[in-house]
Amino acid sequence: MSKIAQLKPGVHYSNEDIFETFLCSPQGGMRRSKRTNTLVLIANHAYSIYKDRWNDGVLNYTGMGKKGNQVLDGNQNITLFESNNNGVEVHLFEIFNSRIYTYKGQVQLADKPFIEKQDDFDGWSRDVWVFPLKLIDSTTIDTNDKEQENSIEVDEVSEVNLKSISLEFFVEKYDVLVRVRNSIVAEATNSDLGTLGTLHDFISSNELRENLLKMPNFGKTSLINLKDCINELIENEKLLKEFANICNNTSESLDTSESLKDLTSIEEMLEYEISNLGNREKAILKSRNLHKPILTLEAIGKTIGLTRERVRQINSKSLRKIRYSLTYKKYNKKDLAYYFKEELDNFFFSENSFISLKTAKECLKTEPEPTSIQLFIQIMSNNLNNFLHEYYFYSDKYLGWYVNKDELEINRIDFQEYPNNVNLNEVILKSNWPINFDNAVSSMMEPQEVVRDKILKHRNYYLKKVGEITVIKLHNINIKDMFRYILRKHGDEMTLYEVQKQCKKLFDRKLTISNIGSRLGEMPDALIVDRGKYNLYENLSISDNLISDIRNFVESFLFRNQQYISSKIICKKILDESLCESTLLNGYSLLGILQDDENNRFDCKRGLMIGLNTANFNAEKKDQIDEVIQLLEDKVSLSTNQIVFHLSEHREVLNMTIENILKENADIFHKTNGNKWKLIHENTSSSEVIDNSPKLDELIRIAKERKIQKNINS
Repeated sequence: MSKIAQLKPGVHYSNEDIFETFLCSPQGGMRRSKRTNTLVLIANHAYSIYKDRWNDGVLNYTGMGKKGNQVLDGNQNITLFESNNNGVEVHLFEIFNSRIYTYKGQVQLADKPFIEKQDDFDGWSRDVWVFPLKLIDSTTIDTNDKEQENSIEVDEVSEVNLKSISLEFFVEKYDVLVRVRNSIVAEATNSDLGTLGTLHDFISSNELRENLLKMPNFGKTSLINLKDCINELIENEKLLKEFANICNNTSESLDTSESLKDLTSIEEMLEYEISNLGNREKAILKSRNLHKPILTLEAIGKTIGLTRERVRQINSKSLRKIRYSLTYKKYNKKDLAYYFKEELDNFFFSENSFISLKTAKECLKTEPEPTSIQLFIQIMSNNLNNFLHEYYFYSDKYLGWYVNKDELEINRIDFQEYPNNVNLNEVILKSNWPINFDNAVSSMMEPQEVVRDKILKHRNYYLKKVGEITVIKLHNINIKDMFRYILRKHGDEMTLYEVQKQCKKLFDRKLTISNIGSRLGEMPDALIVDRGKYNLYENLSISDNLISDIRNFVESFLFRNQQYISSKIICKKILDESLCESTLLNGYSLLGILQDDENNRFDCKRGLMIGLNTANFNAEKKDQIDEVIQLLEDKVSLSTNQIVFHLSEHREVLNMTIENILKENADIFHKTNGNKWKLIHENTSSSEVIDNSPKLDELIRIAKERKIQKNINS
């Protein structure tokens, strides 16, 4: 017989019995189990926001969803909605007293589900799904009128204790959010009545919850936190009773027999407290909080034969025991933290007087075993953020804490007018090498300790003292960033060999010349400014707007001329037009500017010749010899100077270069007695000038073949 079949209606079970029997989640009001094909429903009449009620043998059960309008899709509401047809068994448990689950039996839908208005977790009216349910076995119907009368209340003992604990006392002693504590204490101090009510008033009065929401700095999140903390207290009967006793006799709330002076360190104090736990509690707490690495709940459970949920419960219970022992029985919570303030200050603020939450977390991660500081924070507060908020001084502007209030006030005044939007990475990448820490602070316009914190928490940056100067160093630097620092430091054009030398000198990196040239060619902010020489755009003192104007001018100029033109010729035109006055703008740097065009408008050929990649640009790129042949075809005969003059309209050429081309191709070009050059046929002797020159395409083909052969031979 299965475990489910052995359940008896009317019998009380524990939460552990339920999730072990149905193999379902240990939490929630609707618990789906695919392994047993069941849906477990928990109707909590002791403490719940849901208004589940019996009416003539039918339970109107409220669906899932604590906040906002409930929906069917995406949760177990749809499972229950279709339960009469989907084959899932639905079993009902009811809670009338804390942690006691009474099994009612298997149920099914008695009628069509409907929507009604109920308050949500935050006290706001919303739409909820209500499922009319009836027991399949009608003989087990027993609504227990006496239990039903008290279904919305806690048990009698807990009720008495809750009525004796004021909200103000509770938030001052329990680990609620800092803003929850501050809001309630401030309101109670300013209230004419002197009190906001008791914990029992809070759980039973919607009006009190609505009034709390009207307080300054107390919103829905604060209300949820307060509800969770009170519910946690109700679940712990022993702690609830001790809270009530302390509240009734506040003068004896602390036993000072164990003096703070007897404590030497946080680690020693926690070791003593842990030694007072039971063996199983001690083993779980150490495995979960002090073991390196921290073990998972599942791993701990397998070791000692418990479920992961049970391990979590025992760990939480052990932490509460130590918290109660330290902060409710032995010491005042604030006195305890401030007694160890020097140890905590040295832990969090050893390198800097300011700390962000991320840096604080990094400190905890790197703490040597055992993690006593981290465990102490868990005991003293519900999270690290709240702990730091309570004992240090928070800066809203820089999202972190100062170790003392004086520094917070000074920096609040000095930097209140500065914008806080400068990125640390941008500042460092744009800095000169070596990167001066003080210069980075000036660039970011933030307090020195805030910038220091950003560097400390960054994985790639660290600070190093070099003589009297503090510099920012990088654990790893990519090649392109390294080139930027080198070119920026030099401030002028550099050859590949000079860059190679600086790579070794400044960064101890050995790179080949070809690798350096290749990487520099890929950098969008670096360009060639002369043959084999490179520089950064920023060193040219040419703004982005001016670069855009230059590109637009070149595009228009090439379109009008409809031919490939040397970047050196174009550069002269730009300077003549006074479009740019930079002394570093030349044919090579202009070529680089055009090559880096995002729209890829320019066709940059060898020999610094520039054309356009547009459909309305019809020119064809030609070699110099092709242009000489075509020129002589058109002009019949020209001197070397005349050839240079004609080509110089769009190409940067020298007399010597043209002279060499003519002489090297003696079977194509013939020099007349008047020192002019003509075209001749390939098979005709140089003494015979042909009046009708051969076809131009044939001469160009011959010239290209000769050029290719010459390159092969060389």
